[in-house]
Amino acid sequence: MNYYYTHIRKTAQSDLIMMQNIGRRTIDSSYRLFIGDEGVDWYINSGKCDKEITKYLTNSDILLMNDKIVAMAIYCHLLFYFDDFIHLMMVDFKLQHRRLGTKLLQHTELQLKKASYEFLSEA
Repeated sequence: MNYYYTHIRKTAQSDLIMMQNIGRRTIDSSYRLFIGDEGVDWYINSGKCDKEITKYLTNSDILLMNDKIVAMAIYCHLLFYFDDFIHLMMVDFKLQHRRLGTKLLQHTELQLKKASYEFLSEA
């Protein structure tokens, strides 16, 4: 059995390149079945994948395993609770099916609930 240490934190500007690498690798390996080769190649090679992650960097958290970024979640908290949503969530394709996504999803849901509570408390 493999043992590893994980923790989740807000992203920093210095995380961007690693997040973009994970995004490109995950899309390249996991999205071809439903988007097709041409669509995946276009999305990655056009730079749209990198731009999407850059655009929402301040609204994201990362999951680190043994201090290496292995997953990310981008979420948006808008004015009202029903406007909160997870925009994108990716786990490095080599590490999928290890419950890392579940851990990150639970954390992200909690962050959205906290933000909504704080917003409603200030109103």
